[in-house]
Amino acid sequence: MFNISYIKIKTHSQPLTTYDEFVIKYAFGGNSSLVSISNGKLGIGSEHWISENSECFLFGKDGGLVRMELSVPNKNIKKNLNKKTSCWGEILFPSPRPFLVTPTKFRELSAQRKELTCLNFVPVGDVDYVFVKEDFYLVFSGGKYCGYRLRNPIRYLCESLDEDLGLITEPDDAEYYLMEEYFSIMSDDKFDELSQDMRLLVLELSSKITPQLRTIQCARRRKVVEKTIVELLDFYS
Repeated sequence: MFNISYIKIKTHSQPLTTYDEFVIKYAFGGNSSLVSISNGKLGIGSEHWISENSECFLFGKDGGLVRMELSVPNKNIKKNLNKKTSCWGEILFPSPRPFLVTPTKFRELSAQRKELTCLNFVPVGDVDYVFVKEDFYLVFSGGKYCGYRLRNPIRYLCESLDEDLGLITEPDDAEYYLMEEYFSIMSDDKFDELSQDMRLLVLELSSKITPQLRTIQCARRRKVVEKTIVELLDFYS
């Protein structure tokens, strides 16, 4: 059994059907993105921190999970996580009420592994993986919630959580490496490197990413990334 604040996670050795109806979406923004796993129902649970988005775990009256909205931070990190155990998990909250979950602080988009990992602290030693869906799992270190990992993240990329993904065009390696480069530029790391001058950062992003947008074969995803860059240029130029 693993715990996230008041939440309990009942573990199973085999895949579950509990979350078959849940849809994964990766709402992509300029410097603010969100990963959502939802069955479309309303619920109550964790709330956003005052100054920033944070992990939201929402539950129905029966205590069953109805939605997770998970922040994607802007600080890059390279960290190989060594798996100790892996299992499937059912997320439960017997008496739903408002609470807070520490937001993630670090991220890694690995084009080679096709994985997006977000952590709220850097684990020391082995970690435990708890799968919710085939492409998504929570990460624990020492029994504490450490963050989450989304596999094949670009296939779920969209403009907003209201968007219908429809038939998904699978991204190729070139698109993943382009998005890895995007992450390396649009980051707190690059912001500090450029003396916290957001205008210079956005100009570099545009000059390096815009000429490569044709790499994105899916017209819908290409439009999302292009629109994001244009909006950043309009705001900071």
